[in-house]
Amino acid sequence: MQKKTNSLLMPLAKYTLVLPFIFLMTMSLSAKTKVNCTVHKASATDTIYTTVDKQPEFPGGMGAFYKFIGGIVHYPAVDMESRVQGNVVVVFVVEPDGSLSNIKAVRGPSETLKREALRVVSLSPKWNPGIKDGKAVRTSYTAPVRFVMTKTLY
Repeated sequence: MQKKTNSLLMPLAKYTLVLPFIFLMTMSLSAKTKVNCTVHKASATDTIYTTVDKQPEFPGGMGAFYKFIGGIVHYPAVDMESRVQGNVVVVFVVEPDGSLSNIKAVRGPSETLKREALRVVSLSPKWNPGIKDGKAVRTSYTAPVRFVMTKTLY
């Protein structure tokens, strides 16, 4: 007589999360352009640059950033049940000390995925700041956070 090993978790086991420290933009803008585009300017220290000589970088590069995110992200249950997936575009400012501020989710497939992307990006350790004319400056940065449910073969 054979034992049946059907469980309630078996249907869920067919689908797993593959959270993206994979893919996507390593930088929001090309560092080759030397144009001083500012998003906001109240004083010299408040300037937020969109184009700098050297873009901000997560320690270890974008692969390490997505690995960090993949290790702490929790796929919202409501989105998992509804099979909602896609990219959440997160925009933030990398401060001269490497901390992140003004973190906003500007686009995403659902409000719950946008909130989760904001949560994990806000937990990020300090970045290497953007450099303009040899000085660390406030730099606007855009990073996609990808939420994907992948069918796996068991």
